[in-house]
Amino acid sequence: MSSVAEPGATYRSEHKRRVNDLIHGSLQDQWDSEPAAFFCECPALRCFESVWLSGSDYRASRLDVEWSVLAPGHRYTERSRPAANGSKRTVSR
Repeated sequence: MSSVAEPGATYRSEHKRRVNDLIHGSLQDQWDSEPAAFFCECPALRCFESVWLSGSDYRASRLDVEWSVLAPGHRYTERSRPAANGSKRTVSR
């Protein structure tokens, strides 16, 4: 059974990813080990939940192109599907 993605869902996820990249880019090295609030990258139109990650955790996780910042219980988009090994690579607050 296939599901139909909500119109604009990938577009919204990509915007949230860009905002998170800007947040990460604005962190100074001294904050690399301190948690910072990033946006959940799920495609929900009204989701602006915070997910707390250190700058170094965010940077390391972005090395996996299929990884997305997701709040607990939020669903994956086509782009942020679970990794091939079956791990979900989500983070929790």
